[in-house]
Amino acid sequence: MRVYVRKPLFYFILVLIALLPLSKKAGLLLSGTRTTGTVIDYGIIDDNKSYKYRGHYDVSIISFIAGGKEYHISGPLNVVYDLGEEVTVIYDKDNPADYTLLTISSLYSGTGLIMALFVLMVWMAFYLTWGAKELPKKKRGSGYEQKRLD
Repeated sequence: MRVYVRKPLFYFILVLIALLPLSKKAGLLLSGTRTTGTVIDYGIIDDNKSYKYRGHYDVSIISFIAGGKEYHISGPLNVVYDLGEEVTVIYDKDNPADYTLLTISSLYSGTGLIMALFVLMVWMAFYLTWGAKELPKKKRGSGYEQKRLD
């Protein structure tokens, strides 16, 4: 049995794969509280967890107010915003430490992006192997045509 994947299904699955990194933050995006944060400083995060890949990452320090209290959070790694720049912060009102920034670099970072790229490679391999072929054309009629006797 041959499996064929038509182009609309191929594109639909590509969209689902593109949305995969957002799945970890879906709860925040759908029901979180939005506010505006302001870049107040810059910082450096040192990564000494890995033996091979040691280094430091520049981050922006962002301040926002939730429930009358001021919170300072770090932005995405190696993305430096201008001082005083405003960014949209989405946070859980019960736990403001659970937050995300409404930016592409914040939403598409970390392990979610790596997982999505892996799934994309597997999907492309599957499609190029089985999906790029045309479906066989169906014959018209039933094949049992009645002959006229004149």
